[in-house]
Amino acid sequence: SIIINYLQLVFDLLLGYLIVDIVKNSDPIKVKSIINFFANSLLFLALISTLDYYYFGNIVNSILTKITLWGNSGEFIPRLSLTFSNPNWGSFTIFFFLVLSYIFKSSQSLKIKLFFLIFFLQSKSAILISVLFIAINSSTQLYKKIIFSVFFIPMILITLPSLISIEETASYFNRLIMFQEVIDQTELYPQGLMGDNDIRQLITKTGEDTLPSLLTLIYGFGWVFFMMLFSLFLLNVMKSKISFSIFISLVLFSLVYSFLTVGIVSAIGIAMMIL
Repeated sequence: SIIINYLQLVFDLLLGYLIVDIVKNSDPIKVKSIINFFANSLLFLALISTLDYYYFGNIVNSILTKITLWGNSGEFIPRLSLTFSNPNWGSFTIFFFLVLSYIFKSSQSLKIKLFFLIFFLQSKSAILISVLFIAINSSTQLYKKIIFSVFFIPMILITLPSLISIEETASYFNRLIMFQEVIDQTELYPQGLMGDNDIRQLITKTGEDTLPSLLTLIYGFGWVFFMMLFSLFLLNVMKSKISFSIFISLVLFSLVYSFLTVGIVSAIGIAMMIL
């Protein structure tokens, strides 16, 4: 199973380069048009889902739940799982489009629509990281960005728990247990990627079945190679504000998301690392 995981990462790495190659060689106007169509389509579905949630007895949402096998309900607004199945991967995908919208200098309206979709998917981590990403890339002065982050992020932290059921916050506690379990076993040298059985044995105390990406890198590469890789990336991303903001966002995502071990999501994460 370890060999299979390595092969999967090789395919994901190749796919990540393919995504970047397609993006870089595409007409910027066409890319922005596709992202805008994507955002408008999901916003339309979000509107239908919300109206159904409040006025039509969740008829549409129940159908979507059966299709995606993920509950399309919520306490304030329905959590927009839709075709993504897991809303976290939906948030991560839309964040990728948000990154592209900044790289291609899209309109403010498109950026707002993408952020609204991330909020609608109700992934707390993605919402906070998106706020930080937007703040770093804003045209305002640095001190204004800091003030924005200091006041806006706590406001979200206070507001979100009342909008999202307390069970959803269990992922934070689960991840904390994972870090405690895995870091203690991490050595200076590479130990290879964990097989599925090893992961399941390590995290039997939680209801999760994948490791955060940061743990995948640290355990798989060992501390020495991981710090060398981290330092190399850090030196490269200091060249531009957008590169630095993508790097910081991916580091934060890697604390709670398992984007390096989940199918196409891995390729999207790798594509952002390459960008």
